[in-house]
Amino acid sequence: MVSITTAIGLLHGFGFSFVLHKLLQVDSPDIWQSLLAFNVGVEFGQLVIILVAWSLFHLIQRSNARAWRLSRWGIAAACAMVAVFWTIQRAATAIAAI
Repeated sequence: MVSITTAIGLLHGFGFSFVLHKLLQVDSPDIWQSLLAFNVGVEFGQLVIILVAWSLFHLIQRSNARAWRLSRWGIAAACAMVAVFWTIQRAATAIAAI
């Protein structure tokens, strides 16, 4: 499962890095090395965030069941609000382009 997640993350990261490359208009002969370094850095950052969050949630789960439920609901609600915001923002941009 980790290898699949890592592969999808790297694929997504390369797509993002190519868009970033076009936006910044970087003309470097070592672009693949730069993109790979960027991608690996993003993946490493995500792993650090996951490890910190997992440790924190494990601590919350062991200490208080109510706090555990509230933290899960709170994070899910925050993620849902961000997803709705981005969906509306991108839909508005797409509609404006028509």
